[in-house]
Parts: sequence; C-alpha cells; structure tokens
Amino acid sequence: MDLHSILQLYDDWLKQGDPRVQDWLLMSSPFPQTLIIMVYIYFVKFLGPRLMETRKPFELKTVMIIYNVNICAFCLYMFHENQNAACLSPGGMSTFQALMNSGVHVIMYSYYALAAMGPAYRTYLWWKKYLTIIQLTQFAVVMMHLSQIFLIWDCHYQCPWTLYILCVLEIIFVFLFLDFYYRAYIKRRKQPKRAVV
Repeated sequence: MDLHSILQLYDDWLKQGDPRVQDWLLMSSPFPQTLIIMVYIYFVKFLGPRLMETRKPFELKTVMIIYNVNICAFCLYMFHENQNAACLSPGGMSTFQALMNSGVHVIMYSYYALAAMGPAYRTYLWWKKYLTIIQLTQFAVVMMHLSQIFLIWDCHYQCPWTLYILCVLEIIFVFLFLDFYYRAYIKRRKQPKRAVV
C-alpha cells in the first residue's frame, strides 16, 4: 500500500464523520486527541513518577470528594441531555449507550464520593455489590440494543463499524466486570475463614 492509497483511505474515513461537528474543537481530525492521549500516557507513566519519586503523596481527600460530586452532577446532566437526544431526535442507536452509561455513572460517582469521605462512611457503602450488578446489567442491555445492527441488514447507520467496536468493548467490559464480581463476591465467600490465634 503506497502513501497515496493511505491518504485516500484517511480522507474517505474522515468523510464518514458527522459533518455537524467537523468544526468543533478537536473534531476535525483524530490527531489532536491522539497527541493529547500520548502526552497523558507519557506524563502518567514516565514524567509524573519521576517528578514525585522524592516527594510525599498529595492529600487528595477533599479534591476527590469535590471531583466525584461534580462528575456525578455532570453525568446527571448528560443523562438528561442524552435522554432527550435518544427520544427526540434520530440517532438513538448511538445515543442509547451514552444514556445508559451516564445514568450508571451518576450512581457510580455517588458511591465514589461516599467512599472518599473516609472510614466513617463505610456503613453507607453496603451497596457496592449491587453497583457491580447494575453495571453488568447496563452492559447486557446495551449489548442487546447494539445487536440490532446484526438483525436489520438494510439499516443505513452512519458509521456501522463504530457499533462493531462498541460491541467488542461491551464484551470486554462484561468479562472484566464478571471477573471482578467473581473474585470480590463469590470466590471470597467460598474461601474458608481463618481461625484467629
């Protein structure tokens, strides 16, 4: 494959994007996001640890609580907006997953905010197991919704390959969350209790 063919493939790929968002920040090309991700990975894996190796860890309890409450509020807003987008405009195939994800993240970040408040709030975190079940249910419902692409052959969805990628991601998440659920709640229950000496 020569350079001209690669550029042609790239141009064809960009034409499949949504023209309404082409002029938005970071949406004209995949390169800005790729650069941001590469800089982030470099910082997290190399530069950040090197800068922090001689310093004490930051105390982030208050920052974590504020962050989690704000993310919870943002996800609640996105849940509302995605609900409107899924119900009132075309494109529900791609917005339904975001709707479900935002709803689950409201619950999830509420849990994280309570957990960040410290040991005094542990009694309010009894529902961690059910949070995992809610997440697994979300993945199952989204997978069923996405399976329509395999059943309706004459559906001309804008970028069907994105739905295939989303299906693969959902399958990966199901396996990861099932593994976590098994290790955290089933395997732990089966292990014999050790005698206290």
